[in-house]
Amino acid sequence: MKRVEVKWLDAITTSGWYDKEEAIKIDSVIGTSLGYLVHKDRDKVVIAQSAGNDSVGYIFTLPKCCVLSITELVPTPQLSLKEDGDN
Repeated sequence: MKRVEVKWLDAITTSGWYDKEEAIKIDSVIGTSLGYLVHKDRDKVVIAQSAGNDSVGYIFTLPKCCVLSITELVPTPQLSLKEDGDN
């Protein structure tokens, strides 16, 4: 599965009272999520935070109309887990 970064438009809610001019200034939020691309079609994008042999976990499903971009993440070289001074 491809590792991806998904940017998506999220709704926002606030509490309190605002005059109309202030309310109009409240914008949606752009979210960013990282994961494995499980599925993409005209209606939705599904990513998973974790992936095993034939299973995935921590699923995040986004309506396609909210998705702004999907960028494939380029693999980087493995980092060594050795501590300084280990042989």
